[in-house]
Amino acid sequence: MGVESVARLLDTFGHAFCVFDAQDRAVLWNDTFLVFFPEHDGLIHPGEHYSENLRRFYTGRLPQEEQVHLERYVADGVQRNRLPTQPFVFEHHGRWLKVMAVPDAAGGRIRMWQEIPREQASAQAGVPLMRLAAMEYGALLSQAEEGAALLDSQMRILDVNDAFMALYRIRDKAGLLGRSYCTVIEDWWQAAAVTADAAGLAVPSPLDSELGVPVDIPLPDGRWVQVSTHWSVDHEVLYSLHWDISDSKQAELALRQAEQRVRSSESRLIEVTDSLLSEKRRADQSEQRLQIAFGNAGIAIVVASPHGVVLDANDAALQLLGHAVSDLRGMLLSQLFEPEVSARLRLVGGAGSGTVAHLETVFRHADGTVRHGQLIAAGASAVKHPVARTVLYLIDITDKKNSDLARERAMEALRNEALHDVLTGLGNRRYLDAALRDLTSGSHALLYIDLDGFKAVNDRVGHAYGDTVLRQIADLFRQATRSSDAVARVGGDEFVVVARDCSRSQALVVAGKLIASLQGHRFELAGSAYSLGASIGIRLCDNGCGNEPASQLLADADQACYRAKRSGKNRAVVWEAEIA
Repeated sequence: MGVESVARLLDTFGHAFCVFDAQDRAVLWNDTFLVFFPEHDGLIHPGEHYSENLRRFYTGRLPQEEQVHLERYVADGVQRNRLPTQPFVFEHHGRWLKVMAVPDAAGGRIRMWQEIPREQASAQAGVPLMRLAAMEYGALLSQAEEGAALLDSQMRILDVNDAFMALYRIRDKAGLLGRSYCTVIEDWWQAAAVTADAAGLAVPSPLDSELGVPVDIPLPDGRWVQVSTHWSVDHEVLYSLHWDISDSKQAELALRQAEQRVRSSESRLIEVTDSLLSEKRRADQSEQRLQIAFGNAGIAIVVASPHGVVLDANDAALQLLGHAVSDLRGMLLSQLFEPEVSARLRLVGGAGSGTVAHLETVFRHADGTVRHGQLIAAGASAVKHPVARTVLYLIDITDKKNSDLARERAMEALRNEALHDVLTGLGNRRYLDAALRDLTSGSHALLYIDLDGFKAVNDRVGHAYGDTVLRQIADLFRQATRSSDAVARVGGDEFVVVARDCSRSQALVVAGKLIASLQGHRFELAGSAYSLGASIGIRLCDNGCGNEPASQLLADADQACYRAKRSGKNRAVVWEAEIA
């Protein structure tokens, strides 16, 4: 059965159906699709990009105050169409629709909608029915590899993903939905509080932390999770991300316990060290006992001279460093540790008995790898033979360091993705808002850029070539602006430059460079060459940009851009309050 036959068959069942290819372009749809979504009737056509479909959809749905976020909704929707999502329910033109999307064999996506009764919609949602924007955030939960939860403004749980259920070993998802997030966290906190106190850890309450600040939380079974909770951009919902950090916490706990044992008996440690060295020199009386105690110690121990020469090491140290004892003896501490650390260790050894230093360092394994360690160094000397020595106690903390670094890189990648346009790599609207908020004083300029001639080129050569043009334009704008300026893409062919520390005359110079960069470039597409221009509206901020709403600044600059386009294009116009 062909795709067209499937479309007609679904019409008989009252199911809407639309197919998109691997480039997010419309291929085929049935009559029921136009019944459910009348805004597309007579407008949708084969080859139309999914973004145009979404733009019509959201233009009719979003209230006036949210229209400024239209392009963000469109960009997020295109991204979701490329990723696997769970079915969800939403209301449109008085109908309750259940939607699902599946990939096809050619790399495209098939989206299907089924109308269901409102009572069934409530039952399937499992929580009070939400606006479509919130449901779309919920559909994104399945994309997160880590545990993720969606919350309403009252901190009630709206939805969680499978990774969240697995992390917390929860079988009954329905038992979570609708409950207060704070109540659930408090239940876990109370169950784990005794264990945390007994371990000697000062664990902060997650309810005392600000949103966006990662919080480490103990679970009743001895595991630890790190939770980071954030508002969505439109402050409609909150989402929280959950990582299992049990391994790094266990390493941290072991390190703290080792430090506590050493610090609580520091004087005893010095006495034992002196005794070990003294007994070692009196081999005729206690050589066997000393070697047993030294060799069987559970912690890596290295003995060095005041000049930083390794004299001896126990079995734990040999295993940790990867050397045979014959190779390690006579080796310099500078061959194992960083120069600053080895110099510090020589000072400890030279100071003699009673000196203790705690250091975090890196050390070299025999195979050439570099590892991280917690180092406790004690100066000591024998009783009858007062020759200074340095005794080193080394704990491997490499796994904890690597875990912390990987988690930080993952967080940085998420933050970067949230602030940048997927197509061009420029900043997005969220990036632009942040850049404006930072400019609380001084003179700056916001340049709103609308490309001249792009739509005609895009319609002639197609969206794939159009995307290539947008990426080239992004590179041109990067080269035409200063390193201190912020460049963002805020619409299909609309860009914004925030020029820092910029007067009126300087802003016009920046605008001239942007226009010249386009006029001086020929876009080679599908065997033909094209030229583009730009109309630019300039909004000056004499007392900082962060003191006015970003939406108002953009509206003023857009108005000036409109006047530039009406005046003949390829020019810049400065917004004036009296003209507006």
